[in-house]
Amino acid sequence: MADPKPPSLFETAVAELRASGVQLDSPPGEYRVNYRGGKPETAYFTDDLADAIEHGRAMAAARAADQAATTPESTQRAPRRKSHRKMTPKAQRRRLIRQHNRRLRARAIKKPPEEG
Repeated sequence: MADPKPPSLFETAVAELRASGVQLDSPPGEYRVNYRGGKPETAYFTDDLADAIEHGRAMAAARAADQAATTPESTQRAPRRKSHRKMTPKAQRRRLIRQHNRRLRARAIKKPPEEG
């Protein structure tokens, strides 16, 4: 069984840029760099793969800087709290009985013993 071919420079560049939110395509005879889901106006076309990779990295860095500048820490969401499971009717009844017994015990402790 032969070893699979190592990925080409283009494939590694595509994987690297995809991880940072930038898309690199290869239409016939040129390379196109754009944000993933970006508008056609933001696309960058070139004939050189090295230029496309360099421009893609610059686009990713610019997007990261823009996101960091536009989202102040005060507007970021707080982490969500873990939601509790709903109690079964049996568990609710047990809780009520325990609360009732605790109240009775507390009253008995506070109340002075009756003289008789």
